[in-house]
Order: sequence, then structure tokens, then C-alpha cells
Amino acid sequence: MEDHYIVRLALRRGMITKDQLEEARQEKSSLSDRGIDRSLLFILEDLNYLSHLDLGRLRASTSSDRVRAMEVAGYLFEGRIGSGGMGDVYRGRTAEGRTAAIKLMPLAHSSDPEYAKRFRREMRLLEKIQHPHITQFYECGSMDERLYLIMEEVEGESLKARLSEKGPMTPAEVVLLMQQIASALAYAWNTHRIVHRDVKPSNIIIGPPRRGVNEPFCVKLCDFGLAKRVTPNDEPETALLTKSGMAVGTPHYMSPELATGSQIIEPLVDIYSLGATAYHGLTGKTLYTGATSEVIMRKHVSDIVNLRTIGIEHAPEKLRQLLVDMLAKDRAERICQWEVVIDRLDELPSLRDRHLATEPSIADESSGGMKKLLVSIAACIIILTSIAVFMLFQSGGGTRIIVTQPATFQMHLQQAEAVLHDGGDIEIQLESGVYAGPWYFTRRHSGLNIRATSSDVVVATGPEESSPVIYIDKDVKDFHLRSVRINGLSEHGLHIGKDSEVFLTGVTIERARSWAMRVVGAHVTAKGLRIHNCDGGIYATHEARVDVSDSVIHTAAESFHNKQSQVSIERVRLYSNNTAKNGEEVPILSQEAGALMLNTVWLSAKDGRIGIVANEVDCDWQRILVEGVHTGIRLQKSSLKRLVESTILAKKVGLNWTGTWDGKWFWSAQRIDAPTALLGSDITGLSTNGTGMNESYLSSIPLLTK
Repeated sequence: MEDHYIVRLALRRGMITKDQLEEARQEKSSLSDRGIDRSLLFILEDLNYLSHLDLGRLRASTSSDRVRAMEVAGYLFEGRIGSGGMGDVYRGRTAEGRTAAIKLMPLAHSSDPEYAKRFRREMRLLEKIQHPHITQFYECGSMDERLYLIMEEVEGESLKARLSEKGPMTPAEVVLLMQQIASALAYAWNTHRIVHRDVKPSNIIIGPPRRGVNEPFCVKLCDFGLAKRVTPNDEPETALLTKSGMAVGTPHYMSPELATGSQIIEPLVDIYSLGATAYHGLTGKTLYTGATSEVIMRKHVSDIVNLRTIGIEHAPEKLRQLLVDMLAKDRAERICQWEVVIDRLDELPSLRDRHLATEPSIADESSGGMKKLLVSIAACIIILTSIAVFMLFQSGGGTRIIVTQPATFQMHLQQAEAVLHDGGDIEIQLESGVYAGPWYFTRRHSGLNIRATSSDVVVATGPEESSPVIYIDKDVKDFHLRSVRINGLSEHGLHIGKDSEVFLTGVTIERARSWAMRVVGAHVTAKGLRIHNCDGGIYATHEARVDVSDSVIHTAAESFHNKQSQVSIERVRLYSNNTAKNGEEVPILSQEAGALMLNTVWLSAKDGRIGIVANEVDCDWQRILVEGVHTGIRLQKSSLKRLVESTILAKKVGLNWTGTWDGKWFWSAQRIDAPTALLGSDITGLSTNGTGMNESYLSSIPLLTK
């Protein structure tokens, strides 16, 4: 089972010499001194003394009866299919015929209690990762004192094997591969704050196209064994198989900062590695070569490769410039966001475009049974075309509808991206179930409609998650979310970024630890919103525009907190249920600067609170009811141009005014019932005994969510 059996077999068969083996051992020792743990097999392959095909033959020869007899979690081992510095990988098969890849960890790691604890914790994290271009994790455990993990077995061959057998890829192939891997790494970072740190050809599997997706191949990023996660307090938390302080990665694709042993954790390291992998794909050779790994790592730090003149003259200018920006030595000059990489890749021709009809498919080249494959694809196309025509007819107006379930959502989201990229309209309909969050949407999802088909559709995260359950990035336009329940213990339920345009209909947000919704410079229209069991309701800032109607916001602290925003609230119930302590005065609704329009709004608190606090705000209010508070309204340097048909029931002060009252403002029919109805010299003498809010309007406001 151990690598030394394969090494001895290679030596006995004359596939390596004793001098080569000794050189590999010296290299292993040198790397160990630098804190890098690599197996002899890994180094022999890295030094090109053993090829990928050689290793395949050797592993097949060492599949012993003991290995074949091993069984974990219902999977019977069928022999080794891979090996690396972090463990051996075997194929397993259940009695029902389901196959999986089973990775056995080194005994040295498995016997370390701290490592085992960290391993299981991170496996639970990986269980949440569901992306069409990331191998799916199933479960983990221990067998014979060795930790194991069971994951999806991916059909196809590694990019490393493909390059070794067939040489460089076409630019269109490389662009598509980069698009798929970049989307996977962006998802890992944006939703789980994970940096892979070992992006390389051997960790990229090229498989056949997904059913129903118009693509020549589907790549999968595997082996998160060197990954790191950024924890909520922004302190690095070592994930999976790394040791604290260890330099990690593969020398040929290692970013300069990792090559120097830096503990920086950010997408920059993966962006560099993907650039180095793409260079290898285009040229058939690595960025740097050297006699030892230490030499190669030193070159990553100091040597400059002229990407415009060496080996990739056939690549488009925009692709070469993209690689220049991804491979910059200086982190300040390197692309730092995956969204930038993805946007620039979208500007390049790839096999996802019209080239699909003429470019050869990698998956076709690497799989057998060509005729059967073509017949199957043709049959699928006929079936899918019929389904598409039916859905198009059913939806009307040319909108395509995709019906999905929790296990297939990420795959269908990728399909939706392709439709949106081509200018089409699409709606994803969610069937019953719990969908694992966080969800992350970018400008690529502009125009997307997501709708729950039943009341038990839930998007949820666990208590250790720090990212919002749903994160909508900046510049996402015409995004619709309907009838979805957002249920998570993360910091925020829903985050909407700058300059986005989002429409929420019948959405429920519950159990957020801080704010149910953060709106940062976006335009949000929410109707039928339900917020409950959250600490705070809606936080709007950076010139956001928020329009909320026919909704209920039931929170422990503030229902609304707005800064420099335009907020309109109509037919809405706001209720805060915690009791004020130590004389604190926490408002139900507060705003600093901007504008606030209220129409038929009911605000109430359990005890000891302020209804509304506004500071330097332009206000226009009609038909509001404030009750159950110490102070009804506190206005500072604000303009209240209209206050009509409103009722304030307060235990201390009805309206606390600081500033100048303009006689042209229209105040009428308001009723204020408090020991001190008006506090402020400029408003003394105004009428406070009007009819107030007519109770007939209360029936148009939704009831409290229980």
C-alpha cells in the first residue's frame, strides 16, 4: 500500500536508476528541511524520472489481495487509482454498483489527534461545497487507524496526463478550462472563504460534458488537501492536510508568496497558480524548470518570463495580457479578484462559443467508444431539444424554465449562466428541500429569476458560517428572488452589493445573527417580505435605494437602520421585541441623512424603546402608528414636510424636535398621546389632538409573523 513498494518495483524493472532514486531522496530531505512534505513518488514524477503512464502501470501491479479485500462505509476497494504527497486514492464500489474515490491519509497524519480533529472539521465544511466544477465530497472516517475520505469519482483524465500524451491545447480549449476552474475557485472563496493553494494540472480532471449543457468537456477541480480557510475573525485557519507554518503547493505552479513561505491567504495565490497552469496548457511546458524544487521556487520569486515572446505567439493578445496580469510577481500588480479574471475570460473566444462546432473535444479524444458516444449525444440532443421546445412554449415570451432540486442547483445555475451569457431569459424553479448555502451571485447572473415552487424551500447555512446565506455582488441587474426562505445562523441573511438591482417577492429571512439584509449602494424592491427571529432587520447604506411594501419585520433590535439612503416603506409592520436595559434607547427605525418616506406603517416595541430616530433626513410621512415606546419620534436637523393622519402613543415623549420648523410643512390630523406630547421650542403649539391614524388602514398592513 505504501509508496516504497512502487519505488522498489520501479527500480527492479529498470524504470529508474539508483542514482535517480538517491537524487530524489536528497530532494525529499531538502524539501523536508523547508517544511514541505512530499513523497518519493511525487518527486520522481516531478523530476520526470517516472511518467504519469509509468505510475499507472506500477500502481496496477501493486494492487494486492489485501487492498482488494478492504472495505469502508459499504465500498469495496478495487485497487489504487492514484497517489500523491497527501495519501493514496483507491476506487471503491458498493454492492449496488455505485463507485467512488477513497483517499487514505498517511499514518503519520492520522495518528496526530490535533490533525484528526482539524481533518474532520474541515471535511464537514467541504461537505457543503456543491459546484459543478469541484469534485463532490461524500463522507469521512477512519479505518485501521488511518483517516479516509470518500468523494466523487470523476470520469476522464487529468490535465497533466492529457498534456503529456497529446501536447499543448488550443487557446479556445485553454480559455474554456480557465472559465470553469475560475468559477469553481471564485465559488470556494466567495461563499466559504477557501483558498485551494494547489491548483495544477494533476488536480484538474477533464471529463465528458454534463447532461443538458452545451459544452465539449467539463473539468473538475479536485484535492483540497492543501486548502486554507479564512475564519470569521480573519485569522488563518489551516485546513485539511497542512501543518502550521508549512510551505505548501507544487513548485512548478506555486505563487511567489507561497514559495517564500508566506502565510498570506487570499485569492491571489490561486490566481497565480491558474495562470501558471494555463501557460503549461498553451505551451506544453511549465513556466520554470530546475534541477531541484528549491531552484524552481526561487525562479518564481525572481525570474521574469516574457509571455509575449516565449511559446504562446499563437494565443490571442487579450489572453496573453490576461496571463501577464495573473502571473505578476508583485501582488499589487496582480489581478486580485476572481470576478475580474472571469469577466476578462468572457471577452475571449472559447469552445463554449461557436467554435464548439469545429474545435475537437478533449473529452471525445480521451474516451473510448466514439460511435456509441456520438449516438448517445445525438439522442440526448433530440430529447433535450424537445424538452426545451416544450418549456419555451409553456413559459411564454421565450423564457426558459429549469426545475431543480438541492443536489442539482449548482449545476443548473451554471446552465443558467450560459443562457444569460447568450442573451436569453431564464427562470430557475426550486422544488422542495433544503439548499446548502451560501449562494453567491455576480453580474453574470443579471436577469436571473429564482422562484420557489412551494413553501418548504429553504436556503440554509450552519452556525459556523460567517458569509451571508445569499450574497449578491455589485452590478447585478434585474435579479429576481421569489418565495424563498433564507434560514441561517450566519452573520447576515442577504447581502446586496453596490449598483445592483434586486427584486424580492414573498421572501422570508430568519435566524440571522446580525442583520437580516444588508443593502450597500443597491436598489432593492421588496414586496411581501417576512423577517423574524433575527437580531436586526434591514441595514441600508452608501446611497442605497430601498422600497419595501406589504411586509412584516419582527426583530430583537432595530428593524431598519439607514445611512445616506433613499428609503420608502408602505403598508409595513415593524416590531422590536427586546426590552431596553440600563436606560438605553434603541430605535425601531433610524436613519442618518438621505430621505425617508412612510405610508401606512405600524411601529411597536415591547418596552422602553424609541419609535423613529432621524438625523438630517428629508421626511414625508402619512398614516403611521407608533406605540409601546418611551419616545415616539426624535428628529434632529431634519425636515418633516408632511405628517398627516398619524398616531403616537408614548410613555414619555411623543415628538422630540431639534431644529427649525418650516411653516409651509403640512401637518394635520395627527394625534399624540404622551406625558410630554411635544418637546422642542419650534413646534410648541402645534395641534396634537387630531383623529390620528384611522384603524381601517391597519387591515391593509400584514399581521405579525409568529
